Amino acid sequence: MATIPGYMTIQEAAPIIGVSEATVTRYCQGELLKGAKNLGKQWIIPSRSVKTFNKPARGNHAFLRQK
Repeated sequence: MATIPGYMTIQEAAPIIGVSEATVTRYCQGELLKGAKNLGKQWIIPSRSVKTFNKPARGNHAFLRQK
């Protein structure tokens, strides 16, 4: 996939946030990363959302049960 200015992939975001790629995917699905878009099998996330993201408290998976 070509790089889109101002966006990053899950693979790029995971080490910045400090979690696994699977966790970033869950954050995208749970709409915790604002502006994340699913393009088929690939998520793109606004760089500013990654840089300002605050991880939920450990063990707080309520965001996954909301939907």
